[in-house]
Amino acid sequence: MSRAMQWSVALLLVAVAGGLALASWMLARSDQPVEVKGIAVSRGPISAFVRATGFVDAQQNFTISAPHAAHLLKLHHEVGQTVQRGETLAVLDSGLSAEQLRNTEARLGAQEAQVRQAELEVEAEVAVWRAGGQARNAVDQAESRLAAARALREAARSDVRAAGLKLAALAVTAPADGVVTAVSAHPGEFLQAGAPLLSLASHGSLEVRIKVDHGSADQIEPGQTVELATEGAPDRVGSTRIVRIEPKLQPDGSRNQLIVIAAMPASGFAARLNQQLTARILTVSKPQSLLVPLDAVTEKDGADVVRVVTEGRLRLQSVRTGIQDGKQIEILDGLTQGQQVVLPNARQVLAEGTPVRFTGSVQP
Repeated sequence: MSRAMQWSVALLLVAVAGGLALASWMLARSDQPVEVKGIAVSRGPISAFVRATGFVDAQQNFTISAPHAAHLLKLHHEVGQTVQRGETLAVLDSGLSAEQLRNTEARLGAQEAQVRQAELEVEAEVAVWRAGGQARNAVDQAESRLAAARALREAARSDVRAAGLKLAALAVTAPADGVVTAVSAHPGEFLQAGAPLLSLASHGSLEVRIKVDHGSADQIEPGQTVELATEGAPDRVGSTRIVRIEPKLQPDGSRNQLIVIAAMPASGFAARLNQQLTARILTVSKPQSLLVPLDAVTEKDGADVVRVVTEGRLRLQSVRTGIQDGKQIEILDGLTQGQQVVLPNARQVLAEGTPVRFTGSVQP
């Protein structure tokens, strides 16, 4: 055998030996457990919610109108502003002054005097007629003058009442506590009697109309707790309850919605009329359930499973789950309290049977 051939054989033997050594190292390495993090199955309270959107509405609305024909001088409130009962909403100019009212009252006083004078004349004519001093005709004429005086007095009284109402109506006030929902007139306009000035929603009648997807309709019932929040302040939650449910589903695009009515929170929650709100309707609450993180449960072949460690290797454990709140999920069967489950790790794709060991336990 030539020297070159000998060198070739020697190099081949070295390569084979190196390959065998590498294979042995890799085989040994494959038995090294992969480090994973786990969490113990805990026991505690969990609640399930139906999430929806709603808006503030009002059961009782007032249309504030001009009590008589007048110019609108001032309008004190804009849409969205709150008012109190008796607060001035608008000021009108009826063209009637206090002096004109006094003149009207003076005319009434004169008519009252004429009525009294006519009554005295009737009494006198009747006395003369009964004494036989004159014919009945004089009495009839006196009574006619009295009737005419009384008619003029009633007309004067009507004028005084109308003038007084006009003066009183110079300031239009709120009939109840509420919020302005619409403005129909503007300062400087001349308004006919009955023309709308603005619309007011009573504060005591504010409610929340919530649209629930019809797929969750069977979970909703009156009396359930509702947590409300505004988009601008999601951490400021107002708690209330469902007071009624409308009997018919309402079409909304391609889906039907269940309309749920909730009372406005009693205090500590501010929202204006027509403002959109987020709603969480509490459908079920359990004080003591076995719990694991929601992302610890996956699906395999149509069944819920979690990953556990058995004899140092990763195993899939079938579980039966219950309600979940977006962070945790209830375990009805398949795990025990304190048992460790493997938390998911996006960087690890581990097959069942992979050697693993826990490096630490996350507090539930």
